[in-house]
Amino acid sequence: MKYLGIVIDDKFQLSQHIRHAVDKCAKLVFSISKSAKIHWEHKHEALVTNYKESILPLLLYGAPVWIDALRYEYNRPKYIRVQRLMNILIAKVYLTTSSEALCIFVGTIPIIIKAEEAAKRYEIWKEHGANIQNIDREVGLNQCPHPADFINIPETNGYDDQNIRIYTDGSKGEGGVGAGVLIFVNNKRIARHKFRLNHKCYNNEAEQLAIVKALDLINYLEIANNKPRTIGVYTDSRFTIDYLKNASNHN
Repeated sequence: MKYLGIVIDDKFQLSQHIRHAVDKCAKLVFSISKSAKIHWEHKHEALVTNYKESILPLLLYGAPVWIDALRYEYNRPKYIRVQRLMNILIAKVYLTTSSEALCIFVGTIPIIIKAEEAAKRYEIWKEHGANIQNIDREVGLNQCPHPADFINIPETNGYDDQNIRIYTDGSKGEGGVGAGVLIFVNNKRIARHKFRLNHKCYNNEAEQLAIVKALDLINYLEIANNKPRTIGVYTDSRFTIDYLKNASNHN
């Protein structure tokens, strides 16, 4: 039975839908391959667009419904095979190249991970609705700041010349995920804030959110206009510092 584009079998395991989607996409890949051989002007960018705009939507359609079917080992290779065929066509490499290496060459996310991402995105949207925000998303090059406008972030080991010091931290454990901010003005603690994050957040996200909250709290500090505002933000996350200083990061 087919309902709203989802093929449902008598055991409701949705294996037939996976087979149906794979067969449909495989025929489309072979058509693209045939066209690419006839028209040599099909460049790498055009083939990637074909994959993202034609193949991927068909493979991921209704992912929240059938995602559990990918737990079975006999279903996973079917999806991997379709992505592999398209990746070989895009990368123009030997047929013996592994599927993992093909994803790296082409710059695509493995299809199993992509399907799990689509299902989880739906769960988050269903839980939070219109309040959901894309915290980490790919940004187009036209939306990225020009390298000349990139802000330099200096590092310091001391704080003799800083009258405002902010300490941030974030962590994930069995009790959940959280972040904290401590603010000192002239060696006097004036504020302490704690934030609880969703359990799906990672430790690095907690570290980064703590810095974001700290920078936002600076705007509410009550300091006289004639007082200096030399601020230092301290974190114990080397990863976060390198991440913020990376001008090539487009997320």
